[in-house]
Amino acid sequence: MSKMKKDTVIGLVLIAFGLFILYFSFEIKIMKTASFSVSSAFFPRICAALLMLLGAMLSWGSMRNAKKTTVDQACEEAKADVLTKAALVRMAVTLLALILFVALLHRLGFIICSVLMQSTLMITLAPEDQRSTAHIVRYVLISLCTALVVYLVFVKAFNLILPAGVLKGVL
Repeated sequence: MSKMKKDTVIGLVLIAFGLFILYFSFEIKIMKTASFSVSSAFFPRICAALLMLLGAMLSWGSMRNAKKTTVDQACEEAKADVLTKAALVRMAVTLLALILFVALLHRLGFIICSVLMQSTLMITLAPEDQRSTAHIVRYVLISLCTALVVYLVFVKAFNLILPAGVLKGVL
C-alpha cells in the first residue's frame, strides 16, 4: 500500500476515532462543582474535534497529492514500507503500555500509571543512542513532573476527579 493510501486510511481512522470519543463524551457525568462552565466532558470533546480535523486534513492532503505521484516515487515508497523487527517491537510495547495504563488506572492511580506509561514510551521510542542511564533518569523525571502538573491542574484548578489509587491518602 502506498504512503498516500496509508495516509488516507489513517486520516479516516482518526475521524472515526474522533467520532467515537465525541459520542461517548456525552455519557460523561457532568459535576457542577467548578465555579466556571468547563465540565468534565470539555477536554474529551476538544480532543475529538482536533482528531477529526487532523484526520480530515491528512486524508484531504493525501488525496490531493495522489495525482502528483510518479512511478519512481511509488517504487521508493514501496521499499520504505517494509517494517523492521525493531519497529514491530516498538509498536507492540506502545500498545501494551496503553492497555496497561487503562487497566491499572483505578488501582494504581493517575500519577503512577502516567509516570510508568510515559517513561516506557520515551525509552522505547527514543533512538538507540539516547537510552543510556542518564537519559532514562531524565525521561523518568520528565514523566513525573508532567504527571504531577497534569494531576494538579485537573484536580485543583478544574475541580475534576482523577483516580488517586494507592496515593489516595497522600494527595
